[in-house]
Amino acid sequence: MIKVVRSFFIAIDIDDEAIINRIRSFQGELIDKGFAEIQPNERLHITLNFLGKLQWKTINEIRAKLRKIRMNSFDIMLRGVKYFPSAKLPIRILWVGVESVEVHDLMEKVHTVTLDRYAEEIPHVTIARVRKIVDVEGLKKFIRNYEDYFFGKFHVNCFKLKTNVGGKYVDVERYSLL
Repeated sequence: MIKVVRSFFIAIDIDDEAIINRIRSFQGELIDKGFAEIQPNERLHITLNFLGKLQWKTINEIRAKLRKIRMNSFDIMLRGVKYFPSAKLPIRILWVGVESVEVHDLMEKVHTVTLDRYAEEIPHVTIARVRKIVDVEGLKKFIRNYEDYFFGKFHVNCFKLKTNVGGKYVDVERYSLL
């Protein structure tokens, strides 16, 4: 059993190599431009719901409920780079948009099971965290060049309950879609 647990979350992994390569290329170009000091996200996924720190008893109850979710598999398109600001920075999190009606349906089912714990509202793939901005306007212009960029399409046939152990994401359980 996993002993040191930081947090739990439910997610869809990005496993398509072509999509991963396109995202890595964007991250590399962003670093090369030097508009900001960033930390690229190495673990690419779509968070359906962040659960936070929970006891195993509660996690096991959620696991049992997640097993009952029934839904057909579906396709997702990843398009466009966007950002979330923070109180300290005008651009804090860079992310790729998720286009899929079905992912919203799955998120709703997951939120019902987890009682909306820290419910995600915008499905996205976090690709970088901005630590310090050197050139805000240059960074915004660079991001605008990618606002409609098509990163790819992939088929979703499962989602996972994951945990963060020592900075590494570990799969706790996999849930198949029909």
